[in-house]
Amino acid sequence: LEIIKTPKGLKNAYHLYIIRVKDKNNRLSLFNYLKRNYIFSQVHYLPVYWHPYYKKLGYKKGICPKAESFYERIISIPIYFNLRKEEQNKVVNAIGKFYAKI
Repeated sequence: LEIIKTPKGLKNAYHLYIIRVKDKNNRLSLFNYLKRNYIFSQVHYLPVYWHPYYKKLGYKKGICPKAESFYERIISIPIYFNLRKEEQNKVVNAIGKFYAKI
């Protein structure tokens, strides 16, 4: 698992909190594990050229391998203005338990 850090000198609005799994094959398992523990994560954002509109224009998978690799490994975990400390701990502990099992 990798925490994505904001580069020095830049600022982050933190409207999403994205983590990256090192092995893309674990992303769906982690996503489902969190869901079973009532922690609802999401995946943001699909590479733009994978959307149907751009596919119709002829864009194909493979043209931006770094963007695709990033997308295949990320999960947005809960973050919102009134996320309580105990809820934050629940998310962190669940992720830790998941990785302790694999």
